[in-house]
Amino acid sequence: MTGSVLLRASFDNPSEMFRNGSNGYVGLPTTRHGVFVIPQEATIHIQDKCFVYRIVDGKAVFTEVKGLSANDEHYVVTSGLNDGDVIIAENAGMVTDGMAVVQETGKKEL
Repeated sequence: MTGSVLLRASFDNPSEMFRNGSNGYVGLPTTRHGVFVIPQEATIHIQDKCFVYRIVDGKAVFTEVKGLSANDEHYVVTSGLNDGDVIIAENAGMVTDGMAVVQETGKKEL
């Protein structure tokens, strides 16, 4: 969920990054448990839905996932994937549903 709100705040500003009356963005860190963090390039967005390709029996399976963008590089999946699922993490836009794929044995660390 995203949104915006207007706030006024008083805080120490020794480097004078913000001047009186200026605007800024505040990111609030959150911790989530029981989620998967995948590369943003593994996701395909169609209208308001997000999809990934899972590898099932050597074939790509188009699967809807729910979650949110953590940043420009990562996507936090809250539902749609299970432990042990293998996804196509790179060049997902070049894959089609049912396409035969070969799984790489190496793991890519985030």
